[in-house]
Amino acid sequence: MVETFQGPWYYSAPKDSSGAGTQIDLLIDRKDLTINLSEMKFPEAEFAIDADYAKKLRQKAMFLNPYPKQRRTFLLLWSLPLELRATPMLMT
Repeated sequence: MVETFQGPWYYSAPKDSSGAGTQIDLLIDRKDLTINLSEMKFPEAEFAIDADYAKKLRQKAMFLNPYPKQRRTFLLLWSLPLELRATPMLMT
């Protein structure tokens, strides 16, 4: 069993900056240097990950790893009540 810390996570950009904030529905930080980023979506129709959404997900991971030399593994998880349509973005 791996020790974990889990919960929602958010970052608010300072008011005097032009940067944006971000939030993660469920973050699971594991003692084995793995972080699970879980996105929960409740679409009314089939959901597909396009290039813009994939970019947002990569940016969320970058917010969590300001020290790239720490060698953390990031796993993206999706919780959907409907099927996730396969797109080329899922393969990259």
